[in-house]
Parts: sequence; C-alpha cells; structure tokens
Amino acid sequence: MFFGIFEKMQQWDSNYEVQSLYQSYFADLYDKLTQETKYDLEFYDKHTILCRGDILELACGSGRILLYLASKGFNVTGIDLSEDMLDILRNKLSQQPIDVQSRIKLYCADMKDFSLNKLFGLILLPATSISLLKNYSEIEMLFKTVHKHLRKDGQFIFDYRDNYSSTPITYSPLITWTDTTPKNEQRVLMVQECNNFLESKSIVNCYSEIKSNGRKKRLFSYSEKAIFTFDGLQKIVHKTGLKIVETREMIIYENEKLKIVVLGKV
Repeated sequence: MFFGIFEKMQQWDSNYEVQSLYQSYFADLYDKLTQETKYDLEFYDKHTILCRGDILELACGSGRILLYLASKGFNVTGIDLSEDMLDILRNKLSQQPIDVQSRIKLYCADMKDFSLNKLFGLILLPATSISLLKNYSEIEMLFKTVHKHLRKDGQFIFDYRDNYSSTPITYSPLITWTDTTPKNEQRVLMVQECNNFLESKSIVNCYSEIKSNGRKKRLFSYSEKAIFTFDGLQKIVHKTGLKIVETREMIIYENEKLKIVVLGKV
C-alpha cells in the first residue's frame, strides 16, 4: 500500500489519517490538480463530431470532460463510484448556465455493472481509469456492460498507460510542492508512483501536511491501478462483441506513454 518515504513517515509519527484518493479531502485536491488537463480533448472533439446520439462518460469524476462536452451542446450522462467526486461536480454544475445543466445527468454507480436502459452514440472512459479495474475478468464485465449500452453505430473510447518496462520495479521522481489553501492554511504535498511489473500494478502514494493556527494535520492516500497489455485487452475485445476501430499512441509527459483505443460493435 505505502512504500519508501511514505511508509517511513508513518513509522516516524503515528498521528495521521488515511483517506481514499477519490474521497473527502483528496477528492477536492484531485480535482484541482487535474482540472487543467487537456491532452485528450482534441481527440474527443474529433469523435464527438461524428457522434449520433447522446454521450456517456464512465468514471466522470469531478467533470473535467463532461462539463466540456455539455458546454458544446451535447447531452451527457456521467457515472462515477465516488459520491464525493460527484458532489464536487454537482457544485460546479450549479454554477453553469441552465441550458448546460439541463443536458447533464449523473449517477453514482459501478462502471462495470450498471443498467441505464438507454443506448449511447459515444461512451468515454478517460484518464486511464480503466486501470482502476483489478483484472481482465473485470475488464470483460466492463466491455459487456458497454456493449449493452452502445448504439450499433456507436463508439467506445478509453485510454491506458502503455509504458511497460523490462525493469521489474520502477519509481517515478518524488514530487513535492507547497501552497496555501483558500482558508489560508499552509500545505505541503508529496506524490510518487511505484510501477510493479512483476505484479502488473502501479501504486500512487500521496501525502499532505496542513498547518493552521499552530496545529498540524497529516493525511496519506494511495491509489492502485492495474497494468494491462494491448494483447490482453485485445483478447477481451474479441470475446465481448466489440472490435477495434482505431488506436493512437500519445506522449503526455516525459516517459508517460498512453494508448487511446476506439472500439465499435461487431
């Protein structure tokens, strides 16, 4: 769960809390850190132009893509497993024009097992969120659910990290920065990722230390993602009545390679 300096900091001082990366304090922090991410918008624009029908976004989070699409006139349904992330999105939505609000529907649900009794022209699963699923069995469940909700001429687009290394375990650089919260609290943030290719998973560790009025609060968080291969995903595609329409590789950061995959119905 926790590794390196994060594990040592817990041993040094047992006065801390552990929270999910997508809940409570870290949900708000996650939103602030990702709201300016735009690497995938141009690709989605290309496919929304051709979209017939409404759009469904899985793991929509705090609405980075959902709000963007709704502001361009599309009807968008969002699904996420975290009520905290959806609350952040609902707050953002309340500040949007009425016509944008009217084009959005939100549900708290598991992206691999839901039923909306509706077909969509485009289904999106951005931000490598497919890797939140634990194994290929859960991927198969997801693809079957997507198939059930996809129009015959519709498309399903997801991306995942495609940076497999021959080195069994790798670590990203430790990122540390400081800032001041809207409540004038001093905050220290630390983030690092461990890629374990032997166990086909990556783990992100986060630490936040907040100081206010002479008091200190220490929070830890982590997120675990599975590492999938294209060959493994391709086998599941063929089992679930879907087909690969397009793939594209994209470098978004140094040594951070993504593969975007577009699927359609057979």
